[in-house]
Amino acid sequence: MKNFNKAAIFFCALFILQTNIFSQNIDKDWKKVQSTDRKIWYYAPSLENVKDKKFTLRIIELYTPPITITYVTQPISKSITEYRVNLNIARYGIVEISYYNSHDKLITHYNYDNPKEQTDYKYTYPITDDNTIVSIIKKYIINNELKAK
Repeated sequence: MKNFNKAAIFFCALFILQTNIFSQNIDKDWKKVQSTDRKIWYYAPSLENVKDKKFTLRIIELYTPPITITYVTQPISKSITEYRVNLNIARYGIVEISYYNSHDKLITHYNYDNPKEQTDYKYTYPITDDNTIVSIIKKYIINNELKAK
């Protein structure tokens, strides 16, 4: 029985240690976007491996106070959005978005990905100077230009 208790404690400690190490890696991969009034992070590895002017970008946004959106049943405290970006035509579109409540529980998920769609529908929004996507893309372009030198 003593050996069983020691083994149980060992595996619990190992699980807690593994969970903490895993969560630290996740945090390290998300980079905060410098914004005055919004809390936004982007998934850095998705930009580090980009070799083309078409790529996807994942963003987490926290809402304080929570926001409400028509057709979403609860107040939204967090969203995770995946965008499809095409720098050739300076446009982007939403691939999928997930909304979470204040307890970090998924409220709803929308998937807009349709590989057979025409370009106009895949990239529905223009890239303008006044949005978050632009600040992240500029960081991507600067990083790639520095790598090329």
